[in-house]
Amino acid sequence: MEDLKEKKIEYARVITLMDIERIKLMEAKKYHVLVEGFVKEMLPQILGVEEYTKMKKEQDISIMIGEYMGETDMLYGKKEGEK
Repeated sequence: MEDLKEKKIEYARVITLMDIERIKLMEAKKYHVLVEGFVKEMLPQILGVEEYTKMKKEQDISIMIGEYMGETDMLYGKKEGEK
């Protein structure tokens, strides 16, 4: 962030801190999509790992991905109300 603030000075009032924040949020979405795709692809392998299969866990375990205290996507498990 400090690098961006220093670089902003070169553009005197053309780029604001709000612009930098907006760019960071746009880029964060791209990384989220990459991570979500990677986790979805690796999930079958993760679920097959011996250590995971030996772990004590609830029958209705759910694995979700998303922001902390924000919107999430279910990767594994049952949605509420499903049997």
